[in-house]
Amino acid sequence: MQALHRVAARSTPTYHALVVAVRRSPVVAPDETGWKVGGRLWWLWVFITRDVTVYAIQPGRGYVQAAAILGPPLRRRRRARRLSAVPQAPPGRAPSYLT
Repeated sequence: MQALHRVAARSTPTYHALVVAVRRSPVVAPDETGWKVGGRLWWLWVFITRDVTVYAIQPGRGYVQAAAILGPPLRRRRRARRLSAVPQAPPGRAPSYLT
């Protein structure tokens, strides 16, 4: 167990640098899937950019958990935008990536 704690301590600065890279990216594709922690349901989040991928195991799958990685600017535009990995097309039109 001590070895695991040493690895965690040494990798923390690198993880934080990757989170900063995600926050600075103009495009981020988030996703989450169920993940068992001690027999309880948590969520494995993944945040993908062109250059980096960050994983986070968190107790929920909502806005608060996404904002924990994406950062405070997300909180300021909470009502203006919604998280979406796929661009939305106007009603009645196919998305541009399908045409």
